[in-house]
Amino acid sequence: MKTVFIITILLFTQIVLPAYSALSPDDLNQIRLIVKEEIAKELKPIKVDIITLKQDIAFIKGKFESVDKRFETVEKQISNLTYLTFALITPIVLAIGIPQIIVIWCAANDKEQKRINQELRQEIDALKQQRNVSP
Repeated sequence: MKTVFIITILLFTQIVLPAYSALSPDDLNQIRLIVKEEIAKELKPIKVDIITLKQDIAFIKGKFESVDKRFETVEKQISNLTYLTFALITPIVLAIGIPQIIVIWCAANDKEQKRINQELRQEIDALKQQRNVSP
């Protein structure tokens, strides 16, 4: 049993001792080189994706600018049509409204004239009666 224990300790020391050894500068440089290569491999597709995304964004910005220009022209056309509509509605309103105002004014004058005529007829009738009674 002692022999198994001693053999186990010897094996353990053989395994653990290399872990305590220090890395040389060449080993560190090789590790750095391997890590850089792996990072570069992983970054290549990401860089390509970023480039395509930037191109897509530029394309979309161009589309938005063209849509904005189209909206501006449509807004101008709508405002022009609005002004034209007002310009066409105004004479129609005047053509209908002014005669209506004249008719209302004439009707008011007619009522006044009828009232005056009625008063004058009553006075004439009163004067006729006075003339007929006094001869």
